[in-house]
Amino acid sequence: MCGIAGIVDLGREAVALREILAMSRAIRHRGPDDAGFAFIDQNQRRIRAFSDASSPGSVRNRIPVLDTDANVQASNIALAHRRFSIIDLSDGGHQPYIDKEESCCLTFNGEIYNYIELRDELEAEGVIFRTRSDTEVLLESYKAWGTECFAKLVGFWALALYDRRSNQLILSRDRLGKRPLYWAKIGSRIWFASEIKALLQVPQLAALKKVNEQAVWSWCTLGQRDLGSSTFF
Repeated sequence: MCGIAGIVDLGREAVALREILAMSRAIRHRGPDDAGFAFIDQNQRRIRAFSDASSPGSVRNRIPVLDTDANVQASNIALAHRRFSIIDLSDGGHQPYIDKEESCCLTFNGEIYNYIELRDELEAEGVIFRTRSDTEVLLESYKAWGTECFAKLVGFWALALYDRRSNQLILSRDRLGKRPLYWAKIGSRIWFASEIKALLQVPQLAALKKVNEQAVWSWCTLGQRDLGSSTFF
C-alpha cells in the first residue's frame, strides 16, 4: 500500500522536524517494511536522505538514521515515505529514492503496471538501472520525458518529486485518484499526505478541523466521496 507525506514552505522558511515525524508516524500502518525521509534546502539545492529507526539494518547501514539532532534546520521541503514492499523487495527500493546523479528525489505510493516496457524503452536510450523497482523506472521516465511521462504511465500513483535541476517540487496523482493525495495550505506552507489523519498531526490544521456535513451526506446517500476538492473535513 505504502504512504507518503510532506511539507513545503513556498517562502523557503525551514520546516518543523517534529511535524514531518508526526505525519509519518500517523501512517505507519501503510508501510511496515521500511521508512525514510528526505530534507531539501531549495536555496542551496541540497538533498539529504535519512532512514527511520524502524528501517531494516541494511538500510540503516547505508543511510543515516533521522533523529532530533539531524542537521535539517535549513530545509524548506520535507518528504516522508512508509514502504510496503511489493515489486523490488531489496533495500534498493528504499524511499525517498534519489537517483545516482542526485538530481531528483521521489517519494511514491502506487504501482506502475507497464514499468517493464518503460524500462526497456529507457534502456534502449542508454539509461542504466541500479534496481528492479518501478520506483526507479518512474523517476528515470520523468528525467527522460518530464511531466509528459505521466501520460505514459499505466497504473496508479500518488507522488512527490523534487527536481534539483529546475528547483521545483511536483505533486502528481493518477487520473482516477485510486491513490489519494490530500493537501492543505495556510500562508506559504503546504502539507500533503496519503491520508488526512497525517495532516491532522499538524497543530495549525487540527485547530481548523470540523465535519463537512455535505460530504458526509453525499457518502451516506449516494456512496460518493472526495468529489473535487471536497472531503469529510
